[in-house]
Amino acid sequence: MSNAAMIPRQDSAVIPQRDDCYKRHVDVFMHWMDENGYTSPLEAVQAYFKHLHTAGYKAGTIRMKRQAVKNRLRLMALSIDDDAMARRFERYISQLDADPETKAPTNNTSAVSVRKTINEREYRKLLENVRSARQRCFIRFMYATGARVGELVGIRLTDAEQDGEGVNVRVIGKGRKERYLRLPVELFTAIRQTFDGTEYLFETQNGRPYRTQYVSDQIAKLTLHVLGRRLSAHKLRHSFGTRMVEKHPDKIGAVSQYMGHSQISTTLQFYVHTELTDAELFGAVV
Repeated sequence: MSNAAMIPRQDSAVIPQRDDCYKRHVDVFMHWMDENGYTSPLEAVQAYFKHLHTAGYKAGTIRMKRQAVKNRLRLMALSIDDDAMARRFERYISQLDADPETKAPTNNTSAVSVRKTINEREYRKLLENVRSARQRCFIRFMYATGARVGELVGIRLTDAEQDGEGVNVRVIGKGRKERYLRLPVELFTAIRQTFDGTEYLFETQNGRPYRTQYVSDQIAKLTLHVLGRRLSAHKLRHSFGTRMVEKHPDKIGAVSQYMGHSQISTTLQFYVHTELTDAELFGAVV
């Protein structure tokens, strides 16, 4: 890639780090850089993207890892405060996205499989078997609001305000976009009584916000134990989206806005399930 030479060498330590769903993928990239002797992330990214194609990851995982690295490198380029350099960087990334050896693999479908969500019966089963009051609150909040786990851990008490029979909760989603979640007063009260935070709604005993990976791991362990399949915290968001679309097919726009999707088409692609169920497939078998 000829444009790589236009990009200044940057020590890997300058890559901005943020506690969100991308951080762990960036950490993996940084570790891979060190193991392979790269000192500049911009020199390493092309080789890393090639490596992902041969590492045995699923297409969706590769796309997530690529996006995490691109997101952080883009922040790094912007921090240089040089518009011309930032434009050259974007052209470099565009070349990586177009080159057959480094471009992202395509998914057969972007729809979330119903097997990667939980229905209301499974949700009740989870609550019946959870032993930790804090785990219960994580599950109830995510299933009831469709929040991203990164949004959940960042909620401050000042972001919540009671309004009638519900509580409006301000969250900052992807792209630093502000939106509001709505939850019952009873659920908000249960969370406050369980965590008793002084700054954050979901607060550790040391007065800190939870790490996104910790919350997701807790839910993954519980779903594996109770339901027999390991589901991340993000799958509870998908479960909410699927439930809302199924129950309110005439309000796709409202669902899309509530979930913080930039386009209605995103909601339709994710949560309108066109796959055939076992009952539909097997019903024709004599």
